[in-house]
Amino acid sequence: MWATFFTSLKNYTYLWNPSIRKVKKIASFPVQDTIYTLTIIALGFGFHRAENDYKVVRVTRFRRKGKKSRFEVEVYSLRLNAWRSISAVPPISYDVQVSRRRCALLNGIVYWMTMEPNSSTFILSFDFGSE
Repeated sequence: MWATFFTSLKNYTYLWNPSIRKVKKIASFPVQDTIYTLTIIALGFGFHRAENDYKVVRVTRFRRKGKKSRFEVEVYSLRLNAWRSISAVPPISYDVQVSRRRCALLNGIVYWMTMEPNSSTFILSFDFGSE
């Protein structure tokens, strides 16, 4: 069983299981576009019961001066030891900010509290079961 503590440093994500004192370094999903500035706006960790697999989800924003931001979502499978891209990404506001302290996992869905400057607060979610 892997703990829900993880961090991203220098293009790697680290999963830590404190009960067995084990750390797993996961190479980040390869970035295809180098002219945009990459910002990870959300990370989530969950369990897909039907596949008996722990997964990491990463929502990334790519910014370029004078251009509209674009977003990508990738999912890492601990069982397969591989990343894959999610193609169906709903529109996300350009200036959305995700609170990393205000997130929760419930019934295989990770929820993040998000906000837009001078606007309302909303919830961003990812379902590990249906992706």
